[in-house]
Amino acid sequence: MSKGRRSVDPVTGLTANMEAFCVELARTGNASEAYRKAYSAERMKPETISRKAAELTANGKITARLAILRAEVRRASGITLNEHLTTLQELREEARKDRQFSAAITAEVSRGKVSGLYEGTADEGDAPAPVNVTVNIVDGRKV
Repeated sequence: MSKGRRSVDPVTGLTANMEAFCVELARTGNASEAYRKAYSAERMKPETISRKAAELTANGKITARLAILRAEVRRASGITLNEHLTTLQELREEARKDRQFSAAITAEVSRGKVSGLYEGTADEGDAPAPVNVTVNIVDGRKV
């Protein structure tokens, strides 16, 4: 390996730092926090960390890896999309019966988000729900 070149996993196309970023982002849902944990960011300004984290999240290899990690978590949870939507609908109806319209609206908006109706229109402050992910890294490869 030449000086300055980082080892890249031949399957994912990610460096060990990028993989660590993905795992941490899937776990916390916070790109800046994930960047701080995956890279040497102690001397960086918060704005720089935020910008670099945003650049990474826009990387196609990163988004593909995140999709895989999140799919693994969803499968492990045993919750299906249909079950989730049905539960949100039941909560909406209960709130509506109790004249808790704010809660009913929140449940309905959540159903829309889960269904993908608001994709790309969510507030930038919205973060995906944190998940627990355990990945062992040996020589930059997932085992």
